Amino acid sequence: MTLWQRMTDFSFLPDYAPYFVNGIICTLLLSVVSVFVAIIPALCLALMRLSKSKILRGISGAYIQLFRSTPLLVQLFIVYFGPFNVITLPSYKMFGFIDTSIFIPGVVALALNSSAYVAESIRAGILAVAKGQTEAARAKREMIEANLRLVIKFAKKSSNRGLGLDFSDL
Repeated sequence: MTLWQRMTDFSFLPDYAPYFVNGIICTLLLSVVSVFVAIIPALCLALMRLSKSKILRGISGAYIQLFRSTPLLVQLFIVYFGPFNVITLPSYKMFGFIDTSIFIPGVVALALNSSAYVAESIRAGILAVAKGQTEAARAKREMIEANLRLVIKFAKKSSNRGLGLDFSDL
């Protein structure tokens, strides 16, 4: 059998197909859960970054820089072998094949990392709203809630692109 024949021989795939399917399901579930867990801290971090307090800006800036400048694999190792090495989690199987004692530290590590990236996307979305739109929303006091919704809609629209890219990175 030549090298090319060995490289193009996929007769082994049906035997391993369930493992590939389980891996895809686990990866998608881990990504979706991590991004949803990361949204609330990311929103808090983005608002802290936009605040007038130097302390809040410094704390959120340090968090974002720390998690954006260290490799994700290092963060995964620190979370898994750090706090979750001390804490004993219950070990049961989700969907019959996902071990929660391994899945939860992965979600925590990915959510911590993703919250830094999502915070910058949210902050960029808020800053992308034209100054005239925010001034118009403040000028009409009687319709402040409707105008605030309009400003939030524009901020959400401009930050969704970045959020999609952040999700695809996971």
